[in-house]
Amino acid sequence: MMKQLWRGRACALGVLLSLAVGTLPAVEPDKLQRLGTWMAHYYEHPEPEALAGWMREISASGSLEKTSARYPVMIFVSELARQNPDRVGGWCDGLAGLPTAHRAAFAWSFRNAGAPGSERCLKDLPADAEAALRDLKVFSPLQRAPVTPGDLDLLWAVFVASGDERPVLMIVDVLSRPLPERGAAGSVEALLLNGAAKWSLASNARQHARVRRILEQRQGEASGSLRQALDELLAKLAAGETS
Repeated sequence: MMKQLWRGRACALGVLLSLAVGTLPAVEPDKLQRLGTWMAHYYEHPEPEALAGWMREISASGSLEKTSARYPVMIFVSELARQNPDRVGGWCDGLAGLPTAHRAAFAWSFRNAGAPGSERCLKDLPADAEAALRDLKVFSPLQRAPVTPGDLDLLWAVFVASGDERPVLMIVDVLSRPLPERGAAGSVEALLLNGAAKWSLASNARQHARVRRILEQRQGEASGSLRQALDELLAKLAAGETS
């Protein structure tokens, strides 16, 4: 599903993600949790000076081998590059020694941000990867409404990088879509997306006061099925329910 999202929007990825990556060492769960927490709460405690070290640790953790983690990380890094274009050249220099596929993935992030310093990320990449990166089309998850659960992960990556309410509201809008009858074309996909949106909104509202405030504000403006869905979601949060 995730590959379909990117096809035609960032042609570089097909080349970048096909690059060989060696076996990576196992990483302690506590370290993975620390890396994830830094990303999940970045907008609350911005530390652009720590990004280079974080990218190296994420690379070593093996997280970039998982499609479900790789794409959100790439979007997260791209958002930080948009916020800090003057730092991108130095961040590119800090990628030396990483596996080629990982350097290429981060190079995509910097190129996608349109930062001039991203040229330095192309050094020593395979010719096909370099050509694809020079040719890529800029992509943002905010460009279109989400159609898969993977799309929601990309929107959350934008949120945790920036605190921007727009990705959260785009996920909320999923709850306003009418669900097809059971057995109708697209019904399974629609149900999966609806369930993923509810779960991710509830999970992030527990972790982020800002998400909860956005939900409460949208609740006050909503009507019909969306108002009902938000009423139910916020009632469960208030009651401390976990699902």
